[in-house]
Amino acid sequence: MILKGDEMNNMDDNGFDRGKETDALICVTRLTGDDGKIIFDDFDEQVRTWPPTHFRQRIEVMYDGENAKDLGGPRRELLTDLIRYIKGDDSPFLNVINNECWISTSEREHIGYFAAGVAVAMALLFEGPPVNFLAEGQMDRLLNKESLELNGGEREFSRGMNMYGVLELVRKKPVMRYLLRPGTQAVMTMRKLKSLVKPVFSEAGTNSKIKEEKIFRMFNKYLIEVQHGNRPVDIPMILKFITGSETEPITGFDPGLTIEFYDNNDDIPTSSTCTNTFRLPYYDGIKQDSVFAKFDYAFSNKYFGKH
Repeated sequence: MILKGDEMNNMDDNGFDRGKETDALICVTRLTGDDGKIIFDDFDEQVRTWPPTHFRQRIEVMYDGENAKDLGGPRRELLTDLIRYIKGDDSPFLNVINNECWISTSEREHIGYFAAGVAVAMALLFEGPPVNFLAEGQMDRLLNKESLELNGGEREFSRGMNMYGVLELVRKKPVMRYLLRPGTQAVMTMRKLKSLVKPVFSEAGTNSKIKEEKIFRMFNKYLIEVQHGNRPVDIPMILKFITGSETEPITGFDPGLTIEFYDNNDDIPTSSTCTNTFRLPYYDGIKQDSVFAKFDYAFSNKYFGKH
């Protein structure tokens, strides 16, 4: 299986939608609270009925009630939620043995494992989070083409991964196994986030530039507070607000992350996760504590990160 079709984010060089459609559409209901299982079940119900041709196309995600075109943000958000559920402490798909994750065997071994494998493959190919959580021994079993000892869950999981040809690709290009090799995942820190986000300032010497630099300094102070654990959010939550993803994809972010400034003291910060753009009001004349409270509210609420 070889992936074909348009570029991943379906945008031209100016950041505009090319207008090309894909049949590989995933519809998701956005819920409050811990909705990992509900999201996964929706995903499972859809992808297990896809014809093989859908797995050769760029995927597109649509959240119910949101009419925005998926240029990357919704896809990254969905894949982040799916992988978090698949590898979470309450995962129905994994057993932890000696601090290593193995695909479990249970009475429900044929339910959901195909979709879990598909989600892992999608995360690798479509700017999802790292998926290097399976034990080395488990990957050996999945990659051994001659193995006749796979349990039902393993067979379905590997079938899901191979709908995009991932296991076959790693067999032919062993150097790519590092993408699946368990290890310490790089933690998103304040320093890393600041290196990713580039402010777009107005012309030097203008009143706008003065206001932009002031609020940008305040935002940097806020990041320090977050890094020290003094706010109700963490750095990965801020990254997800801007991009839809809590981690940096293996391929990096395309387009890069930017901060745009505008003049509206009443607004809560927003973002366009498709273009990875964080929109920050000037908050001219507003005290720091009040501005930080607006940041807390925005970064704690997924609905302010627009697609």
